[in-house]
Amino acid sequence: MPRRRFIADDVLTFLKGQTNGATMREIEETVRARRGPVLQHSVRSAVYAHLGDKGECLLRKRGDRNGRYFATR
Repeated sequence: MPRRRFIADDVLTFLKGQTNGATMREIEETVRARRGPVLQHSVRSAVYAHLGDKGECLLRKRGDRNGRYFATR
């Protein structure tokens, strides 16, 4: 589970409210709106660290390159 005040926590909080998921761009924009300037690779790293196939299984991805991300819990 991501720690509070970490980027992954912001991502998970955002995705829990998105029934249709979100693209990586939408996730990045939301995190920047909440935190201010954040590097693109920091957001991507936080997402990939929690994907079902590679990490803690808190997020899943549907689609390929331009897929949508969803919270699993």
